[in-house]
Amino acid sequence: MDPLLGAVEKFRSAQKAEQKAEFAAAKADSLVQRLERLEKTIERLAHLNRAIWEILSEAANLTEQDLKERLKAIAAEQTAASRQGKLAPPCPKCHRPLERGRDTCVYCGAPHDAGSVFDILP
Repeated sequence: MDPLLGAVEKFRSAQKAEQKAEFAAAKADSLVQRLERLEKTIERLAHLNRAIWEILSEAANLTEQDLKERLKAIAAEQTAASRQGKLAPPCPKCHRPLERGRDTCVYCGAPHDAGSVFDILP
């Protein structure tokens, strides 16, 4: 191969690698920003949950132990459901499995009633 052609090919390869690196860096920056927003959202939700708990515990005369017991019960229910391999309910329109965290079918767009507001949480 001609040395000049070899040098041109190396230069092109280096340019492609640099473009890929720039794209990866931009994507990483975007993901860092997204992560920071998610961390702020989680922090706000933690504060909101704390405020709701304090209001509820005062109004209903509940204790921290009541909360811990309820959390254990919910975790046990979820563990039992996953061990039993419970399938997602089918869409009422297309009969494909409904995706958790959505109140519409991802396949046909049909709305569905999750039954509980907690059933549509991701």
